[in-house]
Amino acid sequence: MIIRDFLEEDNIKIFDRDIRENHADYNAKGLDNLYAQEEDNFWFIARKEYIFQTIKQFISMSEKIIEIGAGTGNVSRYLQSNGYKNISVGEMHLSGLKYAKGYGIKECYQFNLLDTPFEDEFDAVFMFDVLEHIEEDDFALQNVNKSLNKKGEIVLTVPSNMWLWNRDDAIAGHKKRYTKKELINKLESNGFV
Repeated sequence: MIIRDFLEEDNIKIFDRDIRENHADYNAKGLDNLYAQEEDNFWFIARKEYIFQTIKQFISMSEKIIEIGAGTGNVSRYLQSNGYKNISVGEMHLSGLKYAKGYGIKECYQFNLLDTPFEDEFDAVFMFDVLEHIEEDDFALQNVNKSLNKKGEIVLTVPSNMWLWNRDDAIAGHKKRYTKKELINKLESNGFV
């Protein structure tokens, strides 16, 4: 259920209009660059296909899903074109959601994950390369858990191993990288099994 009021603009539900374009967790200017590359760049193409091939083994196409930190909605668009019809996108930057609308994503929500407007709403939350941007990653995961129904599932990707940290991480606005063990412990300590 949605637990807060929202404004609606261009069929986008807006919960926090005051999010700055140069937000510390992610600068909206990066979305224009993503949009310009994600349909033709080999990495984005292979990544979408890998995500689809992996999640279809675990997440039913009929489940109610939101991709949080969806950027332009390109991954959700790909999943939608491959059978996931009940998929929404959540993003803190309106510019990304306008791209998502252009891609044909019907349900778009503008909000900050650290102030989620959802409770017991989704069967699955997808976060692809998002958690590493959030300083308060524990609180973010708690809010994801809050947004899921009792049997809800999280699917996420993160960059691995701090020893691989490089200037591209800093440019991308990453706060950290994770080992598998760290990520499992973090998920379990924030209510996931």
